Amino acid sequence: HAWKAFIASAIGSLAVIGVAVYMSFSAHREIARADWVSRINAAIASGKLAPCPEGGLCARVDNRKWARLDK
Repeated sequence: HAWKAFIASAIGSLAVIGVAVYMSFSAHREIARADWVSRINAAIASGKLAPCPEGGLCARVDNRKWARLDK
């Protein structure tokens, strides 16, 4: 019975390691996404990113003119 317990323990350990690796990659991806969203929010707050009057997304270029980003 000891071998069966060892094999079950090893399979359970591999499953836990697999879940931990998946959660680590998932957390890393979410951190990168949160950083990107915070940069977009900072650009909106500083007035360098805004909706275009005719629709779409515009960014301020050289602190003078607006350039449409979605074309």
